[in-house]
Amino acid sequence: MSTHSEQIEEAIAAKVHRLPAEAKREVLTFVDFIATRVGGHAPDDAATPNPYILPPEITDPAERAATLSDVARQMKENSFTGDPPRFTREELHERR
Repeated sequence: MSTHSEQIEEAIAAKVHRLPAEAKREVLTFVDFIATRVGGHAPDDAATPNPYILPPEITDPAERAATLSDVARQMKENSFTGDPPRFTREELHERR
C-alpha cells in the first residue's frame, strides 16, 4: 500500500504528464522556487536550465563593471527617497 505522500506524487506526475511542454517548464521552475523557499537552498538539480534566466550579454569584465557603475550612478541620481505623497487606502484604489 502506498503512503499519502506517494499518492500525492503520483497525482502530480499524472497531471504534469498531460501538460504541454512549455507548461511543464513552468512547473519545473515553480518546483525549484518552492524548494528554495521551503528548504532555504537551491534544489539538488539546480543545474537544470531555467528558460527564464538569460545569459549576460556583456561578457567583458571591464565593460560589465563600467555598466554596473553607470547603473548605480543613475539609481543614485534618480532615487525614490525624499518626501513622497501619502495616500489613504481609498486614494490608492481610486479609479480615474
